[in-house]
Amino acid sequence: MHRREFMLLRPCVVLGRVMLCALAGCLLAGCTTAAFSVVAPPAEQEDLVTFAAAWADYANDVNETPRAADCEPRRFTAAPRTKRRGAVIMFHGFGTCPQQFLELAPRISALGFDVLLPLLPGHGAMPTADGEDDLSGLPSADDDSSRYFEFASSMNRIMAASPGEKIIVGFSLGGTISLSAALQATELYNRIMLLAPMLAIRGGAFIEIFAETLGRTPGFKKMIVKPRGMRAKCRSWQAAGRAGFCNYRYKHVVALIDLMQINRRLYARQPLSNPVQVVAAGDEKYGSNDRIADYASAQVEFGPISLCYMPADVPHEMLTPYENEGRDMYWLEPLLVDMTAFVVHGRFFRVVQFDDSGEVARCDLSY
Repeated sequence: MHRREFMLLRPCVVLGRVMLCALAGCLLAGCTTAAFSVVAPPAEQEDLVTFAAAWADYANDVNETPRAADCEPRRFTAAPRTKRRGAVIMFHGFGTCPQQFLELAPRISALGFDVLLPLLPGHGAMPTADGEDDLSGLPSADDDSSRYFEFASSMNRIMAASPGEKIIVGFSLGGTISLSAALQATELYNRIMLLAPMLAIRGGAFIEIFAETLGRTPGFKKMIVKPRGMRAKCRSWQAAGRAGFCNYRYKHVVALIDLMQINRRLYARQPLSNPVQVVAAGDEKYGSNDRIADYASAQVEFGPISLCYMPADVPHEMLTPYENEGRDMYWLEPLLVDMTAFVVHGRFFRVVQFDDSGEVARCDLSY
């Protein structure tokens, strides 16, 4: 819904006039009476209005600052004529935007779920006057580096207002945030999906300590993390249509590490019992697949979990064509199909082809 629709919807929350609110919002949106072919009970309708208003407040606050294309928070409403089943929230990765889930979100909403695509803190800013990335709002060692944790908590409050099932999905840093949200509210989500989650930086504890030390040290914390060649590659992705930034600094990595460390402490106190699907990249260059494997092994004791690895040539950036320019993304459609099946029905990914140890399962991409 657009801002003008929610301006009419929000007073209805206070007055409790749920049916009037829904009808007025529909008239503004130009929908037909067919949209009301499946009518929720009054109590659920009131919850839906509260949920919609909470999301609108968040989205309107974010959009007070102009955003780059495909970086605005998005909401895909459950399809008309479909019984609404619940809500799904999807967190994009570091340096990118909600654009990453524009292939998946419509599939899920068509099957009866509202889908929320929030914008991570400090992301999505318009470029500066000289065309450089504007990272002035990105969490870092210079300010409160716990902002990702607080952001996850605020998204939990919005999701808690939604009736029906609640599912959380996250890619890369979004996977770390999804895990944080689930650990902060262990009973909130029916299912959790983590795609190439950043549970630790690739290279082990030494690299993590090294990066954190640089990020907190004057004279080093403003150093650009990506080497020149990787920055050029990132710029080519932007030219192909990728939304997001390229030139982050070591001080920004500190905020990622802080969230990883908070998650580890939370998990040690209260592991999850929710069903979890984890998908690891075959060609992982940023996060630690070893840490992902350790997490999956530990989680087996507490709740249902499935981990599968994409084929060896599938990169961390597995979701969008903008980051795979010129490549045959043969894996994308099967991946989207299996993601939809888990989100909607709770069906774990099919797996095939174990390695010599019998422990590493490949995601089955055959259809």
